Amino acid sequence: MRQLAADGAPLPDPASAALSTLCRNLRSLSLVACPSLSGKGIAFLSKGCPRLTELALGGGGGGRASWSEKDLLPLAPRLRSLRLARRPALRDAELRELLSKSSRLKKFVLSAAPRVTDEGLTPEFRGGGGGGGGEAGTEEAEKEEGAEAEAEVKATTTTTTTATKKKKKKKTPPNQPFLPSLVSLSIPCCTGIRGHALPLLTALTSLELLGCSGVTARAAATAALSLTKLKELVLPPGVKASEIPVGAAGSHLVTLAVFH
Repeated sequence: MRQLAADGAPLPDPASAALSTLCRNLRSLSLVACPSLSGKGIAFLSKGCPRLTELALGGGGGGRASWSEKDLLPLAPRLRSLRLARRPALRDAELRELLSKSSRLKKFVLSAAPRVTDEGLTPEFRGGGGGGGGEAGTEEAEKEEGAEAEAEVKATTTTTTTATKKKKKKKTPPNQPFLPSLVSLSIPCCTGIRGHALPLLTALTSLELLGCSGVTARAAATAALSLTKLKELVLPPGVKASEIPVGAAGSHLVTLAVFH
């Protein structure tokens, strides 16, 4: 079996363990609204289904699931498609950590996560959007690195080269792409998103902002202009298609399809 959808099915740890043993060839798995699914159960699936690249999880279902996005970290590097549904308690730091390890992710759906803001869709060293960090954090880190290097030089003259290498290793290139493989992003009803982070997702060809009431016409238009590979755009509520500069001669906007 390569594909399984068991949405709403009770899935206590023994059932997750059995599933991981019996379905080792699974490539696609959907467990949205599965009561009693736990972090331990996800660990069973992560270890027992090494070919799993498409995953859908989420809340609801009447039972009480006890897992978090941290439980998905071992799976993240191999995921190509991820859907997280009804995550009212999910916060930026948890989402950012998960996405930072998902370098092969091509399709991401996040629905009904009102606490997530643009900071959750950006690498940690970036600022903007009210989340803190960014340039100030980078500057502080550089000062700390400089102090460390100076201390090492004082201790012994032979550590200068080592300190320099260390410094280079710690720095994160400011233009390093975030989610370089992501071509499809759908964030319905994520009302905390304002749209400032969207231009950073440069590989996007499809963007859905349905129910994202925090995204203004200006933010949607900026995303449309910045994302040069974009082919499809689903607008947030209150934004009209006439406010998006489609059809601009000599640009990618000539072929952009805009939907409500």
